[in-house]
Amino acid sequence: TSDPITGLSGKSKSSGVVVENGSTLVLHPGVAVSNFNIGIEIKQRSNLIQNDSSENQFQSVVSCGTGILVNNSSTATLNGLIVSGCWNDGFVANNHSSLTLSSCISTGNGQHGVIASRNSSIIATRCVSCFNLQNAGRNFNELSEGGAGFACRLNSNGEFTGCMSFRNGFGYLADKGSSLNISSSDSLDNVNRAVSLSETSSGVVGPFFYSSADASGVYVSDASFGRTYFSTFEYSGFETAAGICGDAITVAANSTINAHDITVSNYAKNAIQALYSSNFISDTITVTENASTEGDSINCTYNSVCRVAGSNLGSRPRSKTGLLEGYIEVGGIEE
Repeated sequence: TSDPITGLSGKSKSSGVVVENGSTLVLHPGVAVSNFNIGIEIKQRSNLIQNDSSENQFQSVVSCGTGILVNNSSTATLNGLIVSGCWNDGFVANNHSSLTLSSCISTGNGQHGVIASRNSSIIATRCVSCFNLQNAGRNFNELSEGGAGFACRLNSNGEFTGCMSFRNGFGYLADKGSSLNISSSDSLDNVNRAVSLSETSSGVVGPFFYSSADASGVYVSDASFGRTYFSTFEYSGFETAAGICGDAITVAANSTINAHDITVSNYAKNAIQALYSSNFISDTITVTENASTEGDSINCTYNSVCRVAGSNLGSRPRSKTGLLEGYIEVGGIEE
């Protein structure tokens, strides 16, 4: 172990606890790991469990490079475990691995709070991921994207129920052929986007998803697909990392969003934006603007399509002017 702040040798290059070659590690109450490169590393078809997952085990990993890494076709099932202050990611499932979390907390890490990567999966219930902003990561530079509270990358899958993503770069993120389902969860004050689906990814947002004070609500791009229903987006786009007002819902670059029974209120720029050959298809949408709103209730440009039925779109204008005009249809009537 090596304290990265006071230790003369700098960051540790070792793992605190290693489970490998088809082994199983059982965690009992009162386990704390700190100041290692990887706090707990599970690899090569191994397994990490707790002796009693129904009670708080008083277990934590702090101030490591990566908190808990489940790697190479391994699994972990954890309840009430805390990862904080890691230089890189908090909870990681990588390379055909699976991670099941219940009532866990990931906070103050340099990159992502909870992430599945390379054909892996995460199921998280009643978990909190906050203050993961990617400004302390070893590979951070000014062009780095913000860290995600809950992320799926490289053909991975995530299921998030009853979770809270607060003050991260992204609330919930899927990219490069990944997918996520978010239900009964919240996203609050994230500096990039509440939900981001990109690079041929897909996601279902809702039911009962609530976004408040995020820089952007839902952003679907690069041949991705998203569906959101029974969800609420409030105060989107007023304080973005770039200082430019964000939209509540955006679909871009050959992507599609289906929306049903959602509420958009107090948005900074556009309530709904579709651009670059994309589609927004919805019904039962309620849009109410803020006195500081500067955009449109619907902004549809560059050969995109917006079809909205049975909805109240507020008093802001609807725009389809662009290099290639968009098509807006409200209640079966072309705008």
